Amino acid sequence: LDEAGIAKDLTAGWQAAIRPTLVDLGGRALIMGTPKGRRHAFVQMFQRGMDNSSPDWQSFRASTRENPFIPASEIDAAQKELPPLVFAQEFEGVPADDGANPFGVDKVRASVGPMSQRKAVVYGVDLARSLDFTVLMGLDSHRRVCSLDRFQLPWAETKERIRMQVGETPVVADATGVGDAIVADLQVLGVTVTPHVFTQPSKLRLMQRLIAAFQGSELTIPDGWLIGELESFEFHFTNTGVRYEAPPSLHDDGVMALALALYGWDRVQGVVPVELMADGPVGDDPTQLVFAGADAGSLNPLHHFGAPEAQLPVSW
Repeated sequence: LDEAGIAKDLTAGWQAAIRPTLVDLGGRALIMGTPKGRRHAFVQMFQRGMDNSSPDWQSFRASTRENPFIPASEIDAAQKELPPLVFAQEFEGVPADDGANPFGVDKVRASVGPMSQRKAVVYGVDLARSLDFTVLMGLDSHRRVCSLDRFQLPWAETKERIRMQVGETPVVADATGVGDAIVADLQVLGVTVTPHVFTQPSKLRLMQRLIAAFQGSELTIPDGWLIGELESFEFHFTNTGVRYEAPPSLHDDGVMALALALYGWDRVQGVVPVELMADGPVGDDPTQLVFAGADAGSLNPLHHFGAPEAQLPVSW
């Protein structure tokens, strides 16, 4: 059995078909794969070979580093980018707790700081669904949250509220479902908005970038309801991959708005400004900013929003 960690109904298949087949000739089974959470039958089978209660079972674990065909540099790059739980599972074969927080609660708490007083360089907008909230979040040039608005309003008022708050600042907005029409209306109103449609692959890329930002201590976020959303956010392993979402009855609108804002920041800003003066930091005077690695005049948001997605490393 290959890729047993994502096999659907593995227990039923094993008990009803595979195990009876082995009886005829006293055959053996080789069950291989990468674990996907601790609840999957693959992990349960693995545990049978780890204790002495099932002498006919043996279990073996090997990390990706032991594979001579995988460059060590690729593994090192993945380790810097992925949260420890995910890296341990995908590269070292250590099952992660299903439903665990992908960002790391300690990393979320370490990111708490005062609301920035600088102007936003980009906004992320997650539009309301049913009983959810519309969240409008701005990031300044240092990836600090400088604007945070959460509300439930009719669509006409929602569009006007967004337009009034963002002005000419670039926006990345959720364009999934009804959001497509809302984004089109915002463009007609003169808002510099880029649509982003949520699919499983696109959401995965957003979450991986947000995870990396927390692991790298890149963000500063005000305390309050947003921290609660981040701390309760979960990932689950499914037959089709990893699913990121809030637990039932809870919200993740702020998490998604933050991910969209960071997606936009990477394309508008690209580098963190370095503030320099002869005697130290200059404070909040925007005229004193020196951009590391880019000329301030070259940061045209319309030139950066079309940047292709970074290619993600592939592993097995």
